[in-house]
Order: sequence, then structure tokens, then C-alpha cells
Amino acid sequence: MGNLLPLIFAGPLLAWGGLLAIAEPLSPMFWAVLAGAAIIGWLAVGLLGNAPKRGLRGRLMAKFPTEESETKRVMAGFARAGAKGALDPHQHIGFVIFTPSLLILAAEGMRVELKRSELMKVETRPNAHSWLGLGGWLCLSGRIAGQPFEVLAEPCGHWTLWACAAERRRLRQLITAWLGMAGRGPA
Repeated sequence: MGNLLPLIFAGPLLAWGGLLAIAEPLSPMFWAVLAGAAIIGWLAVGLLGNAPKRGLRGRLMAKFPTEESETKRVMAGFARAGAKGALDPHQHIGFVIFTPSLLILAAEGMRVELKRSELMKVETRPNAHSWLGLGGWLCLSGRIAGQPFEVLAEPCGHWTLWACAAERRRLRQLITAWLGMAGRGPA
């Protein structure tokens, strides 16, 4: 839903561009207005795209209290591998929780507890935010009870999507350090 907010800012320019396209098709002014709308839209997504999630942290903390041996927690959006979402790629919002023995992915309707021996690969994958340079998935894959799994996670606890994109790199480093496998898998 937050990805629709840019329409509030870019919408008027897009409408003006549409009128220009009818009156003066492909004129320099049309291209300038279209470029302006794209830039304003990108800035709005980067700055406001996370606005709907800003109030969730407190509610989620109440639903997922601190684990007994928790060492760190990162707010994240999750999805099943292969899930597609053009406007918001997240199916669940919750936390990646680090404990000495488990990596816990906790959200409403979802709780996955991973031992080091079950998590085999951490890699980046694109999502709807990636195409704008504003984030992307961390794909966590491995085997639980002999069955393969993939879970997609993207940090979403910051005020802007730009900060969340930077947090994705830090989260990957935290997970690989927790696994003791820094450098394994593609960057």
C-alpha cells in the first residue's frame, strides 16, 4: 500500500503529461514533465514507501515478546519463495530474531525456527523494490526435516526504503556471521 503513496505526488504531473501527450505528442515539455513525475515518484517511494509499516513495530513487539536468549532482532517483511507482489512484496511482517542456537522468523501466521545445520544458503533476490534501487529480498534456503525450504525476508523497520535497503546488507552479514559462513553463496 505504501508504494501507492507516490501517486499522490506524481499523479498531478502524470495527468499533466497525459494532457500534453494529447495536445503536443512527444514534445520536449511532455518528456520533461514525464521525467519530473518519475523522479518525484521515485523520491516519494524512497521516502514514504514504508509509511504504513511505521506503526507496526510496537504492535509486533507486543505479539512477539523478547525470546529468552535473544541477542538481536530485525523487523522484516516475509514471503514464500516464488510469491509475487507488484505493489508490496511482503506477505507477512514480523522479525528475524537471533538466538545463540536458533534463527527465528516470526510473523503473524508464520513462525520458522532454523538451526544452523538447516540453513544452507543466504543470497539476494530482486523484488518490486529492487527495480527502483530501494531494496530486495534475502533468500534463506536449506532443509528442515529433510524437506527443502526457501523463505524470503526484507528488512522494513526503518523510516525510508533507502535505509531498509542498507539494512538488507547488514542483515545478510549478521545471518552469515551467525552461521559462521561468511562468504558462502553469491553476494
